[in-house]
Amino acid sequence: MYKPQRILSENSKTDYSLNLPVFGHCIPTPLCLTHCYAKTGRICMKHSRKKQEWVSKYLLVQPYGLKDLILECRPLNNVRLCGSGDLLNGHVSGIKKLANECPDTMFWGMTRKTTIANRLNDFYNENIKLLVSVDHTSPDKTWYYEGALCFGPRMPEDTVLPDDDRIKVVFPYHVHGHVGKGVQTHKKDCKAVWHKISGCRECGRCWKW
Repeated sequence: MYKPQRILSENSKTDYSLNLPVFGHCIPTPLCLTHCYAKTGRICMKHSRKKQEWVSKYLLVQPYGLKDLILECRPLNNVRLCGSGDLLNGHVSGIKKLANECPDTMFWGMTRKTTIANRLNDFYNENIKLLVSVDHTSPDKTWYYEGALCFGPRMPEDTVLPDDDRIKVVFPYHVHGHVGKGVQTHKKDCKAVWHKISGCRECGRCWKW
């Protein structure tokens, strides 16, 4: 029976992440469908997709166990949720369990699902922070969400962004670690994408709100 050696995934930008499948999990905007970062590179290779599917089932089947994942997360300063893909409603109880069992670990990330963000951000633990991800093709109903937002991917044609205090961070369109040609800078841009800092651990803007 398949089981990954390590449940968490790693990369140089976010350090540790809980990666999930794209298909059957995401509710993409039209922009997501054509520019999803999880459809290219190592994150979409066969072995990566196999692990993502295993992680999703693990969270669904063992929401009150999660012993191995808790042991991995407990020593860490922060873990990104949905490093790829998105959470399902059935994952919420498992994420809450993680937050309870790992009080010194910040669980942060982005979701296109306002219902998921509401359920986890309203949880009494302060170590869960989920931003709702929006772009210029997001449905109007998403903009009714009253909590914290992130904007992305920001394309070259996105020269004017909504003047909205709910937007905490902006992600310029980037592929394989390089910002797309013609994308201008914005004061709320993720500094790690522009390689102005070493990674998320040095900033924390995505969860310090």
